[in-house]
Amino acid sequence: MRVMIYYLYVCRIEAAKTGLLHACAIVILKLSCERDFCIALNQRYPGDLPIDIPKFDGTYADLLILICHKLMMSSEEILKSVFHVLLTILYNVSPYITNLSVSTSSKLVSLFELFSSKKFLLASPNNQQYIIFLLDIFNNLIHYQYSGNSRMIYTLLRKANVFYDLYNMGIELDSASPDGITPLEQHILEQQLISSIGAAASSKSEKSMDPGSVESSGGIMELTAEFMATFRQKLPLQTIFALAEFLVPKMKYLADNGQLEGEEQVLTFLEKTSVVGILPPPHPVMIRRYISTTHTTTWFTTYIWGVLYLRNIHPPLFDAKLIRLFAIARKD
Repeated sequence: MRVMIYYLYVCRIEAAKTGLLHACAIVILKLSCERDFCIALNQRYPGDLPIDIPKFDGTYADLLILICHKLMMSSEEILKSVFHVLLTILYNVSPYITNLSVSTSSKLVSLFELFSSKKFLLASPNNQQYIIFLLDIFNNLIHYQYSGNSRMIYTLLRKANVFYDLYNMGIELDSASPDGITPLEQHILEQQLISSIGAAASSKSEKSMDPGSVESSGGIMELTAEFMATFRQKLPLQTIFALAEFLVPKMKYLADNGQLEGEEQVLTFLEKTSVVGILPPPHPVMIRRYISTTHTTTWFTTYIWGVLYLRNIHPPLFDAKLIRLFAIARKD
């Protein structure tokens, strides 16, 4: 696991090692289908891998999320093909991971903020699925690890307006507004809550990735009322809305009365506050498994034999003139 995470990180900047990056991602995806592996990610990470990420006090789950975030925040075009695999990995492990750090929580929410921007959403039909993946990840963390992820819950509450902004995107194009959602009031409540508690400002998204830099070459889609009405029905936002509408007013009331004066008190309050009966019923834990296809089998076969060929050129193990599986370029 440590080796594969390391190679996920180092291979992202070398186009020649993209094949190894994809292979590592798919192996981790296979592992993420195993409950024992997911639980083992909660072991403390000693911080000894030679990778250039900010020091943090957390677990291997934190490390995995930070590396996935690093890859998806890259502007390298060739890495887009691995986004779906990385998000599937995070979805599979999300029902089991606990005690995520402040840094990790902020990275996940900032990734959602970026992916849910209008520019990114309309860049490609595939981008809609990334948003749904992240919402499913948040929902798993809330439903199955609420008491053990108070930092993640606090980050979601502080950035609740991001989820309401997504729900109401393009609403000005429709004369009939959705019922039961009051994003303006929620946004005001959230800002008052942050002001009352005096919490530090939320971490900003990394500047290395402009939403436009990860757009698909398929062109920009048009934002219409019909498109947003259909997309809005696919968004699993009920859990986050219910959580925010239950907790934010309570936290604001306590903060206004001097009972929540710092982040530690807020985290303690969240850990002790039950949300049983408040949230929608959770769905059973689902695992998205790797399914081999003709395309992936061909790719793996070509990649593995390509590596074997390159490792055995001197002395030559294979006759290059007889190889048909892949093309061999010769330099004079």
